[in-house]
Amino acid sequence: MITLQDIKHLDSIASAHKRHGDENNAKLLHEAAVILSKEIPAQVTDRDSFEYSGIRFKSARCPACRTRYDEDDDRWLSKYCTICGQQLDWNEDANDG
Repeated sequence: MITLQDIKHLDSIASAHKRHGDENNAKLLHEAAVILSKEIPAQVTDRDSFEYSGIRFKSARCPACRTRYDEDDDRWLSKYCTICGQQLDWNEDANDG
């Protein structure tokens, strides 16, 4: 499992490459760190419920790109955001931030 510490370490290696003039590898390592960071589950935000035609629905947003997910949508409870690829944590017990 990828940890935040792993991502920071990869980014520090990218910074070292950049300091030594190796821009190509620095860029690749930084991009890899960004991509891998999406594998760390992030709690969905802005949980809400709303009523439409007398029926109550829930909604939430991806914390990375703010894509809205509605309970009646096929994407509700998706493991990954269908737009940016961020792994999503739907645990309602966690802090919504």
